[in-house]
Amino acid sequence: MSGGFIDSATSAPYRNELSQPPDTPQIIARLTPKQEAKLRTHLDDRLASLERDERTFNLKSIPSLLSRLAPLLQLILQIPPYQPFSHIRTSYLLTLTAVIPSYIAALPLHQNGIGQREEGIATRKVLQDVLQFLGEVDRGWMAVLNRMGWTPPPSIISATKKAYEEGQVLVGGRAIRVEYGGQVDLTERIRLRSILVSGRSKIEAWARSYGSFPGSSFPASVPTAVPQGSMMDRTTGDADLGDSWETEILNIWNQTLEELAEGIDGCKQDV
Repeated sequence: MSGGFIDSATSAPYRNELSQPPDTPQIIARLTPKQEAKLRTHLDDRLASLERDERTFNLKSIPSLLSRLAPLLQLILQIPPYQPFSHIRTSYLLTLTAVIPSYIAALPLHQNGIGQREEGIATRKVLQDVLQFLGEVDRGWMAVLNRMGWTPPPSIISATKKAYEEGQVLVGGRAIRVEYGGQVDLTERIRLRSILVSGRSKIEAWARSYGSFPGSSFPASVPTAVPQGSMMDRTTGDADLGDSWETEILNIWNQTLEELAEGIDGCKQDV
């Protein structure tokens, strides 16, 4: 796990026991009490820093914000999917998901001080990054709801450095099937659904300032070259921003909301 929270000498890596190829990525099965305390302190500090900067209007820009949110998301998703650690993962992921829409909506999409053509290209890139990141949140929740582990993008440390240097978004983590992963209870599912519905409304309201729903094309439609296998690769959830980018906004978190609808209805029928 990134950030030095896991000492490979004291933590047991777990290769899931299902029928998987030998090169299946490993996940962490447990944390020592010291590691758990260190992880909680780090996450609390990072979340508090974001909240403080939002209150003081110091979030700067969306690229800067995403460069802080994306590594935090990857770290939370890597928390072991087994009890009692799965509850920690769910709790912090709920907290992070709840604030993401507010932080994004607090910042303008456009960048000042550049020419019209450059502004169009930059704006499309920022919107693409936002959609990529929100898609990673969706995939992360699908992993958690389905009691799966998570492995971060390859070379997460160098990728994080590259993200800061080039303004790219760290996405491309993978859900890993495991046995006996901890489940998300009904109360947490109901809370998550409320967070996602209200959060999507905030993102939609923010996006309406930059397009019409439906049918508006985004200004300066200039394709962005994406190297195969990079953090911007389509396999990591890259959004193709054509004339229907508004549809992408309207459909954010659909996978998770559909999964929640089935799970909540099923739980209620069992009661």
